Amino acid sequence: MRDVAIIVVTYNRPNSLERLLKSIVAATYDSVTVSLYISIDRSGAQIDPQTLEVATRFKWNYGTKKILEQPQHLGLKNHILLCGDIANDHDAIIVLEDDVFVAPAFYSYAQSAFSYYNTDPQIGGISLFSYEYDESAFYPFAPLKDHSDVHFIQVPSSWGQLWTKEQWKAFKSWYEKHKLTSLSNLPEYAAAWGSKSWKKFALSYLIETGKYFVFPNRSYSTNFEEKGTNSTQTGLFASQLNLSDTPIKLGSLQASLSVYDAYFELIPAVFNQWQPQLHDYEYAVDLKGHKPVSEIETPYVLTTRKGWSSLLSFSTTLHPLELNVALAMKGHGIGLYKAENITETASSKKYQNYIPNFLLGQLQHHPKTVSFGVVLPVSDFNADALDMSLASIHTQACPYCVVVVCPEDIRSALFAYAQERTFKFEIHSIQRNTLKELLREGFSQCQQEINVWLRPGSVLTQDAFKMVAQASTAFPTTSWWAGVARNTDDSKGTVSKTAQWRWSRDQIKMFKIRGMIALTEAFFYKSDLSTLNHPIDNLEQYLFPSKTNLSLISLHLCRLSKTSIEAISNVETIKFKHRIFHYFFVKDIPYLRIFYRELAQLPPVLIYDPLYDSFYADNY
Repeated sequence: MRDVAIIVVTYNRPNSLERLLKSIVAATYDSVTVSLYISIDRSGAQIDPQTLEVATRFKWNYGTKKILEQPQHLGLKNHILLCGDIANDHDAIIVLEDDVFVAPAFYSYAQSAFSYYNTDPQIGGISLFSYEYDESAFYPFAPLKDHSDVHFIQVPSSWGQLWTKEQWKAFKSWYEKHKLTSLSNLPEYAAAWGSKSWKKFALSYLIETGKYFVFPNRSYSTNFEEKGTNSTQTGLFASQLNLSDTPIKLGSLQASLSVYDAYFELIPAVFNQWQPQLHDYEYAVDLKGHKPVSEIETPYVLTTRKGWSSLLSFSTTLHPLELNVALAMKGHGIGLYKAENITETASSKKYQNYIPNFLLGQLQHHPKTVSFGVVLPVSDFNADALDMSLASIHTQACPYCVVVVCPEDIRSALFAYAQERTFKFEIHSIQRNTLKELLREGFSQCQQEINVWLRPGSVLTQDAFKMVAQASTAFPTTSWWAGVARNTDDSKGTVSKTAQWRWSRDQIKMFKIRGMIALTEAFFYKSDLSTLNHPIDNLEQYLFPSKTNLSLISLHLCRLSKTSIEAISNVETIKFKHRIFHYFFVKDIPYLRIFYRELAQLPPVLIYDPLYDSFYADNY
């Protein structure tokens, strides 16, 4: 066994530190002596006493434990760089930030990976973590499986990683020469990382030197993404832990058929092994449609973007998309084009997270991948109004469950109504007749992947479910959606101005306190919100979640009934101090509208691009 030390990097998060240390001590070490370092960054004039107390009382029986109290505040980047130098005293180090959690077999995997890769000059580090979403565009990421249990990405790991002494020395030497440079080789998404990021330097280093990180196909660490320096707080990087103690099957980078670049795209050399007909072309890979055209320097590109005169074409039926090329699936959606023959909309140049049409192929070709729950609170029975709402639901392309909730005194009338209709729905009755109680019961009975409520008489537009499902897939970090202009007669389906329907966090808080649940009709809620805020416990917290901003979709998703419009017509939504700037915002007066947007901290809008049948984010 080699001398592989564990370094825990922490700062003012005693609970996180304690959770990580519990996972470390529960791991398997096979009688080897393991050095443990707990490095605590200083906050101002002192070390956080609670964090220090957790580190001090932690018992480590597998070797020496050293607590490093930093003499001055370092910040995360300098803290990692300083702790990395401990590698000079060991064969290798495992670095764990305090919001990480490790699997029981993490150390056994680390030892095996170290022994296998420590002499490979193309390996820049070894990850414990395995991505389920890529960092370049937050798309789902599923590496191709080959003869081994690992894959390789030209991206450094930051949620549990191992560096050998030689790997760290090489990176640190490069860093000292480049720490004041502009890092011009970074991908567009990484160039936006802040100045406190050590990872952007490590990424630039990998790209310049042609090195890769080793990643396990099943993760030996996961990340809680707790608030802190460089935290994404998206919930996308809490990968499922590998709880198996089965030894991992390792394989070399040179023989791997699962090697990815800094955009998480399978590299051409691997595609050439899978598909020999690509050998004759010098091409870039852009299956996510996310690489800026300006960065594509090859004569050809393999992409899902639209273009003309494709030389080769493949289907988008299989997922991940790379399989369609690897297995030569005939069809359209992925094409090999001359670089000058691919098209790019203005929106995809301007905004990150632009989602090309074919990435949503699974959703569009199989609309049953997202299910919807609809609650209809019925306080006064009106058959015509119910007919209108149910008919609009029945036309949706996605599967749905409808729950009609009513007071006891009209239950029999609703059952008689249901016998005469072809629409399928559940009926639940309660003693009380208030909107709040009806919705509480309805959401308790109807918990699909995405949920919404409507008053009888309000109708959904024909593609409402499809559009919300598409937005949910394209932007998995969002959980709460509403369409704009929901009571207009515009039949075109798209609008350009969204100012009147954008809510700030202050407004959300105000509506929740006042219990103004009528405002949330035709708002769509992802099921992850209901697990956090169960409607039985607190309906206002469920309908006005505090941990997410409302994401608008610039489309008409619903036309409200007259009753609904009357219920919300007199609501004052703007704080007095914001009203002047809000006027400029609604009137779309250039420059002046920015004041309200920034003052109210408005969330972005999801704009629909009909040319590409896709969504992109716009701050408006």
